[in-house]
This record gives sequence, structure tokens and C-alpha cells, in this order.
Amino acid sequence: MIDPPAPAPAPAAVDGASHGAVVGQEIKAGFAYLVLKFYNGATEQEEVLPKGTQLHVYYIDDKYKSSDKRYQTAHSANPVEIAGDDGKISFKLEKETKVTFEIRFKDKLQRFLQVKRGGNKAKWLTQAELGEAVKADSLFFTKEMLFAVPNGTRLQNSTWKIENCANYDAGTKLFDVSATKQIKGDGGHLPAILQPEWQFLQFRHHDPKDGTDQAVPQGLWLFGYNLRASSKRPMARSNIYLQDKNCVLLPWIRNADKAATRQSKKVALRFKTSKWYTQKEGGPKIVEKKPEDVAAMTLTDRMKIFDLPPKWSATNWLVKYDSKWEKIADVINKATTKDKPIIFYLDSVTLTDTSRKSYSSSKLPWSAAVRFTVFDNKMKIFNPEPKKPYMTKGTLASNFFTPDVAGKHARVISRNGKFYDVTFSRSIKGSVVGARAGIKNDKSVHYWGTSSQRMASGCGNFELHYFANCLDSAGAEAAYLLIYWSGRFRKKNPPSSSTVVYTDLEYGGDRDLYHEHGFSGCIDRWEKKKYEFRPTPSSKGKNITVYPRFFFEGRTSSPRKCKIWIRKQTGDADEDRADMGLTEANFFRQEHKASTTDTKNAEGESWGYYTMAHELGHATGQDDEYLEGIDDNGDWDPALPEFSQSATGCQYAFDKASIMEGNYAPRGRHYWYFCRWLNNRSGVKALTAKKDDAGDKHSTVFQAVGGAGDKFKYFLKKKDSKNKKTDNFYKAAYTASNRKNGTHGKFDLRMYKVGHDETTELMVSGKTDFDAILVLRVKLQFFFRDTSSENWTKDSADRNNDERINYMKKFQKEINSKLNGKFWFECGDAKEDDYKKVYLYVVPRYKFGGTTPHEHKLIRVHKNAAAPVAKKPSFHTKGFKKKNIDIDQQQNMVTVMRYILGLKPCNHKEEAVLKSDGTPELKTDGTPKKKKVVEEITTISKDDLGFLADWIKSQRHDRAYTAKQV
Repeated sequence: MIDPPAPAPAPAAVDGASHGAVVGQEIKAGFAYLVLKFYNGATEQEEVLPKGTQLHVYYIDDKYKSSDKRYQTAHSANPVEIAGDDGKISFKLEKETKVTFEIRFKDKLQRFLQVKRGGNKAKWLTQAELGEAVKADSLFFTKEMLFAVPNGTRLQNSTWKIENCANYDAGTKLFDVSATKQIKGDGGHLPAILQPEWQFLQFRHHDPKDGTDQAVPQGLWLFGYNLRASSKRPMARSNIYLQDKNCVLLPWIRNADKAATRQSKKVALRFKTSKWYTQKEGGPKIVEKKPEDVAAMTLTDRMKIFDLPPKWSATNWLVKYDSKWEKIADVINKATTKDKPIIFYLDSVTLTDTSRKSYSSSKLPWSAAVRFTVFDNKMKIFNPEPKKPYMTKGTLASNFFTPDVAGKHARVISRNGKFYDVTFSRSIKGSVVGARAGIKNDKSVHYWGTSSQRMASGCGNFELHYFANCLDSAGAEAAYLLIYWSGRFRKKNPPSSSTVVYTDLEYGGDRDLYHEHGFSGCIDRWEKKKYEFRPTPSSKGKNITVYPRFFFEGRTSSPRKCKIWIRKQTGDADEDRADMGLTEANFFRQEHKASTTDTKNAEGESWGYYTMAHELGHATGQDDEYLEGIDDNGDWDPALPEFSQSATGCQYAFDKASIMEGNYAPRGRHYWYFCRWLNNRSGVKALTAKKDDAGDKHSTVFQAVGGAGDKFKYFLKKKDSKNKKTDNFYKAAYTASNRKNGTHGKFDLRMYKVGHDETTELMVSGKTDFDAILVLRVKLQFFFRDTSSENWTKDSADRNNDERINYMKKFQKEINSKLNGKFWFECGDAKEDDYKKVYLYVVPRYKFGGTTPHEHKLIRVHKNAAAPVAKKPSFHTKGFKKKNIDIDQQQNMVTVMRYILGLKPCNHKEEAVLKSDGTPELKTDGTPKKKKVVEEITTISKDDLGFLADWIKSQRHDRAYTAKQV
């Protein structure tokens, strides 16, 4: 500690009286004898003011009023200084009138009283001396305790305690020496005790790692302002710390020239820390760390320290006082003690703009109607509302989140569809200063975008938010991808023609069930597989796992992504179908939860049919994968897909357990759009970049990983070796429309790139590692002809009893049985790494009657319940190649399939005519009689599919493919 300069010599003694009287000195008339003390709130003791304390004495005449200095006379020997260490001082009374005094420093600068610690005596530091001491690093706030004393502290306007003095008027705070002609105590020096208004304050935070409640240790240099006097010059400054109570003590000493009363709204507390941090290593302490060193830390190391705000103000804070949260203005002037301090939680959060300016109430209005969601650093919703678990419980009156509301580890706060990042930044201006800043879209840790690169058109009105600086469930550094969608429910009555009435009471109950169970149930369904995004083996970027989190938010007001009509089923198949559009959706009663009766086992688990989860798949960009049938209600099994099938995802229709086909289980590909977004967006790349040994910067390339033992690793390259886009699994990389095979085959071909997920395991039993799906799509228009003896049974009321429908269903089953799940194509060329194995999926499209110019084959089926045939197939005629064919109801369906594919449906040959006894019938020349016969081919094998292998070869650098068969 730098010693202060020696005090000026004391004035000469007056009439034998010393200005620095000693113990045992004779008390004489005409003199004042004082011992100057101050009350130390930290030690709860009265301690003497140190030597060098300067006392100015004034005499007041009878005309004196208030602070009017025209009627006061200064003591001629001013200033009088304490010369010793006992705080005693004496001076001659020059006038027999009223007397007052004040402590005033001749250098006009605020002095700092360094109070006793460890037996040391108190002493003074000037502002300049304090600055030099700090600059020279010889003063440590964690070891020394100081507080500021104003330049002037007058007896009348400051809180001095004078007791047991007969000539002291406690009302006017003046000594009347006209009669006594002296100022003294009982037999000696009169104690004059300066009593600061000690304010006990506590600064607390949660340990960044384990969340335990911690107090900020000694080291804060706290400033107190009376804004009535000045917003720039503090009225109080202190770093006094009560160790056993973890309190910072701020002594308020009234200035002689200012009003005595502090207005609560005019009191300001502030501190600056010069980027200091508390650190918990062998006990909490405050250390200084360079910002660049902190920035270079890993997140886990960073969480070992707690950052103090470099700039802090108590204005607009909520504080804990007497175990209750209160506004600082309501408690700032209330009595505090070491056991009842005002507690500031430095984990409190305020929402700010990108400049870290806290939003005012005019910029960001708050009311009980404004709800919010707080996500912790593991992206779990903190303290969810039971009836609306997508939001955090509680309301706010202002832009201030206490830890009770924001939790111990807030990472993201969502409010009205906007996202605010809470990390290690603090608000530096605005309505709240020094709180943890919830920065709107903080680009240093957060990148976001809308769904402008949806996988399927007409689907998905959602946002993706990548959040860095998070933790996984084990506490390791991780990142999260939040998939955000919001919807607001509305009642929609059935058509006016319906007799069904949807009451307001029913709607209110259904709406509440959707809010309470629907959104969280769908989140559980989409997160149940626990898919993650991890770096590909060849990625050179940051080695970090990104966890997808679905955030489906129910809204009761704007903004919202979608308006959801809740309707009541009418029994009309056309009306009673849920749907999801970009901005409107239709849900029905009871669709907020998964079915417990309609279930399907997949991947070792039972999955209930869940309509709402399927529709929210659309809301996040997924397409339908089922085949839209010519039956409106979709109850036929198998489905008979219509010509105008709109879904692009029907190449996956064979996976009946898929959530986008059968409303059951998510698949790895359903996470690919999100993964692709991570890989494609420059903002994400910047946040996942890492330099290699050569200094080159690489961003992380992610793949979707899931399944037991991380079995599935889904990844699609942006383009293949022929510059074809392959990163959208809904869109074909290679196509051929109206492809011909032979003289009579005609169909469409679509080849789709796929990744490894649950569906690729289902293509061919026992086979894996498929790289693509080749969809063979053929349009079939069926007409059914009655014969003279038999008619087709028709049932428009129950189409499942309609013979015509059942015939087409049987035809589709034969396709599934004989072709699907049986064949694939392999390339043996080592250079082919994009399409090594291609699965064949044959998907006819159906039209039932009517007219259309777009069918590939028109099939007329003639009624015939039993042999003999009523109508021979057209293709029995040698050389037949028309698209319109006639067949009998009993015709072998494999031969029909062969004709459709351009394969030879039958062999034409001659065979001997046999007599009744089985011997050949002879012609007149003795040779066997012959007859022409048609031998139908009733199987399809891999050897028949060379035309498809040749087509793939023509698309893939002329590399040879071989058809394979299970």
C-alpha cells in the first residue's frame, strides 16, 4: 500500500490548548474537545478516524436559517487536523454562540478511507493515490477494504451521533456554547461518531457447471449515486466485504451541500469490473482474464469460471429481499442487515438487440398475456407449463428474467416466434445493464433460416435454428438444431349440409387436449429414435455432435406459422381427412394422441398410428410417402394408386411403418433435410469450422446417425459423378418417361438416390447397402365387361364388396408378390461408388373406367367366374403389340405383367393332336397331326430384367449392371 503524504503541521496551540489533545489533558473552558469516530458496518464497531482527518469549524449567529452560509463564520484556525492515532482533536472556541463542524479535505478531492483489517489502523487515500496504487498493482481489492468519504460531511446534513452533551441540540444539530463556553463529553473528549447508512448487498450466481448457488467473492468496487445530485459523480464507493455473510457493504454518507433525503427512484448502484471473472479453484475468487484467452477456451473449460459484468447498474433489476422478489426501487431505501441483505442474481437475463441494448417496455412490451419458452443449455424446456408444456411456466411484468423464471442454465429464450441467445454476453446499455444478455439471433453462436430449401413443394412452413455453445446429456460440448413450427387452433364447423354440430364446448375441450398433449406427443414421436447429426468420416471440421430438437409451439395469438382448423368428423370420407398446408391445416377430434389399438411393430418397438405427428411431418417439410388410391378413403389394402398421384415420396410406399406412409415411425431420411441444411448453410459452416495443421479452414460435414449401435448412417452427396443432384431423396436423379421395351412395353422409370436407414433394410429380405431405388411406374386403365352369362358384382355402398375393385387389388397383390422385394441390380465396376446396388420397385398406377389420353395400357377384363375362358387374351395373337388388351377374369396375371413390361407373355408352338387314348392322331400321309398352341409364361426372373439393367448402364457411364434375384 502506498502511504499517503504526511499531514500538514497542526496549527499552533491556543492559550495552552493542543489541537491534538492527549489523554489526561486538562479540560478548560473556552475549548472544544472531540474524539472523531465512524461506525464500521463490517466490524459492527465504532472506530476512530485516522490522523490527517481535517475538521472545519463554523459559528452560527441567531439569524442562521437552513444552509444559508451568510450567517456563519469560519473558525480562524481552519482546518483543524487529527494529529494522533486516537482520533482526538481540540480547538479554541472563538465565539460564544452556536457551533457546527464538517469534515472537508483541502484538496477538493474525495478521499478513501482504508479501514482496518488484520489489526492495521485506518488511513486515508486520495483519489490520485488510489489511482496510482491500482496502476502499480500494489492495491488488491481482494485484500484491502476501502470506502469513499465525500469532500464535505457537515454535522447538520450528515448522520453523526452526538450523545451525553448538555449543550447539543439534536433538533438543530448545533452546539450552543453561550452558557457552557465549552464542548466536551463526560469528563473528557466528546465522541462525535460519523454513522454512514450502511447498505448490505449480496451478489450471487449459479455455478456455470453444476448450478450450485454461489456468492461473488470480494473484489467488486461498488458505486452508489444519488441522481438528484449527480449521475456522474458517485455519492458512495466501497469494496468492503463481509466474508462470513458474503455481503458487499456500501456506506452512504450525506453530502453537506445536498438534500438529506434519497428518493428511491433516484438511487443508482453501479460497478465496473474491467472484464474480471470469478473462478472456483480452491474456493471462489476473482481473477482477471484476457478476453482472447477466454474466447480460446473450450466450452467445458469456459464453464469453470463465471463472468462478472464489465458494466453493471441496478436500475430496473428485480432483487431478492426478505425471501421475496421485489423491484429494486421498492427496496433500495429499506433497512438492510448482514442477515437481511438486498440480493442481486447476476444470472438474471434481459433480452437485447444485437448491440446488447436491453429492450425497453416500449420496444418489447410485456404483460401476463406474453408467454415465452426458456431452453436450458441442453435444450430442454425449463419448468414447462403442465397444460401447455411447450412454454415455460410463469409470466413477466418487464424484460427481466430472474433465475426462478429462466433457470440456472438458460441458453435460448423464445418469445413470440423470436429467439434470443443467452451465453456469456451481458447487456451494456438500455433499460437493464449488466444482466445476462439474451441477444436476438446472436450470430456468434446461432444461425437460423426459413425452409426455403424444402424437400417437397407445398410442404413445410418452419424454421431451423442452429445453436452452438450447448451441452449434451453427459455435460460435453454439443450443438442443437431446433426445428420450429407454430400453430393456432380455430373451430371449423362441418359443411352446412351435414347434420353434425360441433359445439363450442367440444371445441374448447379438443383445443385444450391438443395444447396439453398434442404438441408434446408429436415431439416425443419425432425424437423417439434419437437421431443425431455427426461428422462424416472424411469431415475435417469441428468434431461435434448436433442434436435435433423439435419445437412445436401452440399459439393463442399472432404470430404463428399455421392456422389449424379443428373439425368434427361427419362420416364423409371426402371431408374427414386431416391435412397440412403452408398456412392452414385441418385436424379432427382425438388426433392429438397416438392410437393404442392401431399399432405396428418396427425396430423392436410398438408404434401407434399418429395422425397429428404425420401432419407435423408435413409442417417440417416431409412429403406423403403413401400411394394415393383411386379409393377416396384410403382403406383399401393394397392401395390402388391413381394416375394423378401427387406425392413425390411414393418410392417409399413399401415401408408401411414409415411415419409419412403409415403414420407410425420416423425414418433416418426424415432427418436428412435438416442435416443437408447444416451442410449447405454458410452460417453453420462458419460455426463448425476448424483449421488443419496447414492452417486451412474446413467446415464440418454432417450425416444423420441413428438406430441401435448407430446402425444407420444417412448421407447423400450434393451431386453424383454425372453432376446429377442426389441430395433430395424425394427427387429422381435419373428419369425416363414413356420408356419402351420391345414392341409393346411402355412405362416410366425414376431412379432415386437413397441413404442407409430403416427403409433400405426392408427392400430385399436379408440384403442391405442399397444405394438407390429404381421405380417402374406403369399406368393401367381398367374396364370391366359383363358377358352374356355373367355380370360383375357391383357395390357402390361398400366398395370392398365390389368384384371389380377386388380384381384390381388381386392384381396389385400379384405385383407385390412376384416383383417387389425380389430384384435388384448390381454394378461390378470398382469406379461406381454412387449406385452400386439399385432396388427395383414396380408401382402400377390405376384408373377405373372413364377416359384419359395418358394411360400406358388399357385393360378390358371380361367376366368369367370359371373355366372355360370367355375371352382369350389379346396377346395370344402372335405379333400383337397394341396398348389396349382384352383378357378373361381367369387370366394368369403374371402373363399380363409380362406383356405390360414388354416381355414375351407366351410362346407360340405346335404340338401333336392326341386321340382320346393319348396317342397321336395321324394325317393321311402318316405323319402326326399338329396344332398351333400358345404356352403362357407365368414367371418373371432376373433374366427377364436385362432391359432395366441396360437402362441403368446407359445412365451411369456405360458401366455394366447385373440383375439379381433373391
